[in-house]
Amino acid sequence: MEKKRQTLSKIIIGILALLVGVVAGAGGFYLISITPRSNLEADINAKDTVIENLHNQLDSLKASLEFVEAETRGNEKILTALIDTTFVDKVVTLGKEVGGKWQVHSADDVYFLGGDLVFLRIDDGHVPAVALLRVPDAKNYRNWRMIWADYE
Repeated sequence: MEKKRQTLSKIIIGILALLVGVVAGAGGFYLISITPRSNLEADINAKDTVIENLHNQLDSLKASLEFVEAETRGNEKILTALIDTTFVDKVVTLGKEVGGKWQVHSADDVYFLGGDLVFLRIDDGHVPAVALLRVPDAKNYRNWRMIWADYE
């Protein structure tokens, strides 16, 4: 009889444990269902706003890139002319100390300052100098003017 009683106790304890587990699980699901979820619609709207802002920034950058590309095409013509070994000597009227011709040796010696101003590092083979040019039209070299120049 004692053995039956122990077996019955074990069955009752098992059933009670099962019921407690089921009740705890159901209570957990209930708590999850009534807990307000992070307002999904508001999160989506916030993300849409961020995406819209990024899209506007990209559009702004696209316009800036198109402007820079157009400026670069004009600057390439200026740079090509300035690197020509005979051209700078015609525009820069700074006297020569020892002789030679004023030249720009590389693209690194040309600085586009904005608008139509170009700063140059030049030398005549003996003496380094700097010059500031006004280049109103990249195609018309006759309108290019030296504003200032001096020996370094």
